[in-house]
Amino acid sequence: MLDGTRWGSGDAKGQVVVLNFWATWCAPCRAELPVLARYAKAHARDGLKVIAVSIDDPPDADAIRKALAGVDLPVALYRKSKLPGIEPVTPVPRTFVLDRQGVLRKTGWTASPYLKLEDLERVVTPLLAEK
Repeated sequence: MLDGTRWGSGDAKGQVVVLNFWATWCAPCRAELPVLARYAKAHARDGLKVIAVSIDDPPDADAIRKALAGVDLPVALYRKSKLPGIEPVTPVPRTFVLDRQGVLRKTGWTASPYLKLEDLERVVTPLLAEK
């Protein structure tokens, strides 16, 4: 994570996880991050975890913080994924959704030009209702 901690899929056991791969140079990425943050805040009590994963290479913590000014999301720096089926392929933004059992339910999801609240409600909200 940007704060120096490590995150793994086991850290979100029992939660629905949205991993959003983005980059500071990507305008659609920066446009959807506030949408993801609002959705995450609205559904935090429902067991939702949204993580913004920067694919900037090399990672520039100052540029990442600047791009996320005013956006309240935990940020991870991409390292080689150990989760099967999750690789940040271009173009970004790309979003992956895991259910409460850690099963990948949406792979490499994109929306044009970026994810909107209704996209998240359609795909993620039903997973939050599953126990």
